[in-house]
Amino acid sequence: MKMRIGIFLKKYILLIFILNINFSYGQFRSKNLENYDKKPINFGFSLGFNTMDFNVQLSKNLLLNKFDSSSKVPRDVIYSINVEKQTGININIVSNLRIFEFLDLRFMPGIELGQRNLIYKIYDGEIFREHIMEIESIFMEVPLLLKFKAMRDGNYSPYLIAGINYRIDWASKKKIREEEKPKIRLNRNDYYFEFGVGIDYYLPFFKLSTEIKLSVGQNNMVNFDNTPHSDALDFLHSRIWVFAFHFE
Repeated sequence: MKMRIGIFLKKYILLIFILNINFSYGQFRSKNLENYDKKPINFGFSLGFNTMDFNVQLSKNLLLNKFDSSSKVPRDVIYSINVEKQTGININIVSNLRIFEFLDLRFMPGIELGQRNLIYKIYDGEIFREHIMEIESIFMEVPLLLKFKAMRDGNYSPYLIAGINYRIDWASKKKIREEEKPKIRLNRNDYYFEFGVGIDYYLPFFKLSTEIKLSVGQNNMVNFDNTPHSDALDFLHSRIWVFAFHFE
C-alpha cells in the first residue's frame, strides 16, 4: 500500500511539472479567461484522492498488568499499535465567492471515502501475533476555506488555502461483522483545521486547479467501550492528506 501511495504521489508531482512547463511556454500567448477572476461567484466540481492516517497516543497503562491477577496465567497483552495508511477518493462541489482581488471564500461540500488500518501487536503468553483492524470511513464534509491568491502570471496563479472542515463519519455506525471482531468504533463527528497550496491554470474554456491539502482533526476519535483494544488507546487524532483537481 505504501508503494501504491508513493507511485500516486510521483504521478501527481509529474503532472504538475508537465502543466507548469506547458503554461510557462504559454505565457507568450494571449491570456485565457481574462475576466474570470472578476466574477463575484463561481461554481464547479472537484475530484481527488486522499491518504488517511491517525496520530496515535497509547494508554499509559498499556504495558501494566501483563498477567491476570486472579489466575496468574499470561493473557493477551497489547504491546504496540501502528497505523497503515490507505488511499481513498473525494468528490466535492465547488462554490467560490470573491471577497477582494486576492482573497476568496470557498465552500466545498462533498463525500470522502477512505480507510485506515490499525495493526495491534499482541503477545498471548507464547508468541507475538498481529491483529489488523480495517477502519473504514464514509465522510460527509463541509469545508469552509479562505483562498489567498498571488497575482496572476499569464495563464496560471499559485495560491494558499486555510480554513476549517466539519466531517460526519457515516461508517461509524456500521454493524461490525463477526469475522471483523475485535474492532473499535470511531466517534461520528470531528472538525479539522486545514492548510494547503495549489495552482490555478486558466484553460481556454475553464479553470483547472491542482491542490494539496492537510486536514488535522481536533477531536479524540476513540469510542471507548471498555474493551482491551479501545482501552489500549489514549487518543486517536485523524490526519488526512487530500490531492485534488478542481474544475471551475
